[in-house]
Amino acid sequence: MIKSLKQDPLLKSTVVKISLLFLLLTLVLNVFHISQLDALYKEQINLTRSMVGKLVTYYPKDEANIVNVLKEGNEDLENRGKSVLNKYGYKDNSILKDNKSKVIIYKSIIVFF
Repeated sequence: MIKSLKQDPLLKSTVVKISLLFLLLTLVLNVFHISQLDALYKEQINLTRSMVGKLVTYYPKDEANIVNVLKEGNEDLENRGKSVLNKYGYKDNSILKDNKSKVIIYKSIIVFF
């Protein structure tokens, strides 16, 4: 196989072109995925900022506590938040289904293709 690859210029050219096309496609898809993750990350930051802004508006004295929860995290508060969201019909899947970030990603996929 390697011998015939070296001897036949058409086969050699075809293999090189296919390999380069594969590498280019891989690079383009990786750049696309990275940009999508970046958009998702930015949307998550904006959502977190909105939530913190709303909480600080209602509870200005607890501003430091609210920000500390973001820095440190707290499993008890996560479970409490999950139970509150479940009470209002927000399951893990429904949160993703209604997320604005998903719409942004779908729009950019359509524009990409």
